[in-house]
Amino acid sequence: MKMSVMFPSKYLKADDIISAGGEMTVTITGVVLGAFDKTDGSQETKPIVSFAGQDKQLILNKTNARRIESILGFDDSEDWIGKSITLITEKVDAFGKIQDAVRVKLNSTVFNQKAHTNLGATSDFWGKIYGELKMAKEEGDKILTENGGDFEKALAAITGNTEQAQAEADML
Repeated sequence: MKMSVMFPSKYLKADDIISAGGEMTVTITGVVLGAFDKTDGSQETKPIVSFAGQDKQLILNKTNARRIESILGFDDSEDWIGKSITLITEKVDAFGKIQDAVRVKLNSTVFNQKAHTNLGATSDFWGKIYGELKMAKEEGDKILTENGGDFEKALAAITGNTEQAQAEADML
C-alpha cells in the first residue's frame, strides 16, 4: 500500500500531480493564511490556495507564489481568484535529498487563452455565490464542477435557478 493511501493529506503532493497524468490545470478559488508547526516547535504562516473542484489545497511556497505572480501578472492574491494555472512536478533538492515537488508550470498559457477572457463571468459568479446567495465556497465549487469549470455556464445555472426560485416565491 502506498504511503499516500496510508497517510492521506488534505494538501496537494507531487504524487497527486503524477497520478493525474503529470499535469493538473486548476482554477484558483481562494487564498488564505494558515499556521504550520515547524520541526523546532515554532510556527510559521504560509498561504494556502484552494481550487475549484479539488478537495486538496496547495501550501504555497515562495517559488510557486512568484510563478503565479509572473504568469497571472498580479502580486495580490485576491486578483488570482478565478484564474487558472497548471501544476506539474519538478525534481528539487530539499531536506538533503532529491525529490519530486509540486510546481506551477511557468510556460502555462491557460490564463491568456481562457481565464483572461472570462474575468467578468468569474467575478459575477463568485459575487452571486457569496454576496447574493450567501453560499459557502464548497457549494460554489460544486456548481462550478457540475458545469465543467466554465464560469459562464455556472453563472447561467445559478442565475436561472435564482430567477426560477424567485418566480416560484412570487406565485405563493
